[in-house]
Amino acid sequence: MGIAMATAITVEVIKKRHNVVSYREVADFMAGRIIEGGSDPESFARRHSVASMLINGIISGLVALLIISLVYTLASLPPLW
Repeated sequence: MGIAMATAITVEVIKKRHNVVSYREVADFMAGRIIEGGSDPESFARRHSVASMLINGIISGLVALLIISLVYTLASLPPLW
């Protein structure tokens, strides 16, 4: 788990250093291709970075609540045998 976390932090540092946001830009950067125009000015993530993080956090939280409630519901059912 520590290796995965270190890798994720390294990737985020590289993304910030080279101003790379979208998956397409990351893929182009990793393949050594020049990123067209440097950045996509129409990208929602670029124009509203805080809103993008909030939306991602809210969606992740809702998915986690859905999974927790599903597990809780299944755990409270009587055994089938």
